Formats: sequence, structure tokens, C-alpha cells
Amino acid sequence: AGSTVKIHHEMEPLAEGEPPPPRPAVPGAGSRAAPASPPPGPALTTRPPSPSPPPPSASVTTPATFGVLALRTQPAGAEIHLDGERWLVPEGDDRLIMHLPIGRYQLELRKPGYEPFLTMIEVKEKETTAVNVLLAPAP
Repeated sequence: AGSTVKIHHEMEPLAEGEPPPPRPAVPGAGSRAAPASPPPGPALTTRPPSPSPPPPSASVTTPATFGVLALRTQPAGAEIHLDGERWLVPEGDDRLIMHLPIGRYQLELRKPGYEPFLTMIEVKEKETTAVNVLLAPAP
């Protein structure tokens, strides 16, 4: 989270008539991989067609199972931890917008010279949860 990874890879074409390899499983989508598309052109094998895949598992994540957390802190520059994972506010911005799977999260904010802030938040499906926090100065 909070970073970008660039992957450079040169793809190699399949040999004529070679079936495509199975697609890797998507984390959280169960053990079933999505069926691969057949290569273009007439089929060169005499194998019978594969049976229809079973219906998707209930654990498959769809866009409808996400919500948005809009977080703003005063003063700006607090360390933000969501379920123990650190998030960074983009430079020049005073708030953090996170697209998250629905569910409950522990939110912790820390800044030197201020009392730590800890709370539970709930991200709801297709909704924006706005959280505005005013950190109290440390005694």
C-alpha cells in the first residue's frame, strides 16, 4: 500500500497449437483459477471441450464489496496506521482517501507532541466513511 511497483517483462508467444498455461489463482478468490481463452484459429487437438466451470465462490471480491474511507487529521502530518499498516498522505494533500474492502478496521494516529488517537471504524459497501480527527496536545 502507498507505493507503485513497475514490472518489465517480455512475453513470449505460444508455439502453434500449444494450449495456454492455466491462469494463476487470485488471492482471496478461492482455489479455482479463471478459465483461459483458447488460442485463435481452429482447434488442433481432439480432446473434448472442458466442462463448464463451477459458479464463482462467495469469497470472490467484486467492486460492490468496497467502500471509501476519507480521513483528515488536524494537525496535518500524523502517522496513520490502519490495522497496523502504515499509510502515507500524498504530499501537498491534507486528507487521505482509501478504497477498502468493507469491514471493521482499527485506526491509529500518532504525531510527536500529541496524544495518540485509537478508534475502530467501519467501511460500508458503496459508501464513503468520513473521519475527521483533532489530535490533543500531549500534557
